[in-house]
Amino acid sequence: MMISKDRAYVWIWLPQHSQPVVCGVVNDRGGWYSFNYGRSYLNRVDAVALFGMPLQSGQVPLPDGMSLHGALRDALPDAWGQHVIMQNLTGRSGLAADTADLTPLTYMLASGSNRFGAIDFQYSATEYVPRQDSASLAELVNAADVLENGRFLPNELNIAFQHGTSIGGARPKVTIEDGNEHWIAKLSASTDLRPVVKQEALGLYLAQLSGVNAVDWQLTKANGRDVLLVRRFDRADNQRIMTVSGLTVLELDEMLGRYATYPDLLDKLRQLGKDSDQTGVELFRRIAVNIALGNTDDHARNHAMLWDGEQLRLSPAYDIDPCRTPGWDAAQAMAYGRNGERSSVLAELISCASVYGITRNQASEIVVGVIETINENYEDGCDLVQLSKVEQKMLWQQVILNPGC
Repeated sequence: MMISKDRAYVWIWLPQHSQPVVCGVVNDRGGWYSFNYGRSYLNRVDAVALFGMPLQSGQVPLPDGMSLHGALRDALPDAWGQHVIMQNLTGRSGLAADTADLTPLTYMLASGSNRFGAIDFQYSATEYVPRQDSASLAELVNAADVLENGRFLPNELNIAFQHGTSIGGARPKVTIEDGNEHWIAKLSASTDLRPVVKQEALGLYLAQLSGVNAVDWQLTKANGRDVLLVRRFDRADNQRIMTVSGLTVLELDEMLGRYATYPDLLDKLRQLGKDSDQTGVELFRRIAVNIALGNTDDHARNHAMLWDGEQLRLSPAYDIDPCRTPGWDAAQAMAYGRNGERSSVLAELISCASVYGITRNQASEIVVGVIETINENYEDGCDLVQLSKVEQKMLWQQVILNPGC
């Protein structure tokens, strides 16, 4: 089938609806992408605006410097899914595949329909045809092995791996449905130099014990490989929940992502959300946990907000990966202070307490509680996720609770 090069229709699952309706159209304008709401959608009494895209006739203006609306970009596959699509459409993989050779519209229409948030992209404005097929976790892991090694995916595995094209992220992952439960399976890679999947499970475990609202998770195996299952927060029974990344909330793209900061994100949540006091405390606690656990990969795409058309609220935390390079000096991906403070140092974070609507004493109590919780539960957590004694030693006070923090 030929992939459209100039147009894709956007379908949306409205709140309290289990079936999508057409919402608007994306057009390729030669390097940038316009979006128009459909007249039928604008006439609906229950129409909801996509985040940052007010309901109006005509083209919805793009934020300065951006070529595609963030709410649409969030629904595209990232590096891993793009490589799957590249191999599927061109037969190229590995070093021979440059994912920039395909356009965002191609990725919209060639990726699976069970994507992030509550929208999908279709060829038609009148007929919704989901792009999905059933597959076992073992089949998906097998497909990941084949693709990682640069080999050609046979058709039966190519169909199965359609599940790997609908979710963002640089590492191999696929969507899993079990009745009314929806999960993302994060796969270990044959090239991993550390037990990434187990370490992320440990990070989630310790974050939850430290009071962070983090995603539910399970650790399992398939074809001898570790698999981390994380429950999707953008699904509820048969409904899809509109969700946007921190990058989109801040009106930034990947090229400008280095300018994203926690204070700017909190300002948006205070402006467009509710329970702003509790949001400040929750965000501060998440930063403290990230620093204590050595998660320095806390960039704006690793934060998400739920959107109902009027209000934003923080999603459960995810992607809590102890990945800090051992040593005294480290920095968070996003600054947590209004003057650019980003060092992975808890004392410096405490000095920025007022940004989050708390006193230094309150901030100190949170930080002390986080440290005590990690100290008391580290060994149990390592045993739970089956880290070896050597792996535990390599993490403890090298990455997690590094003396420099």
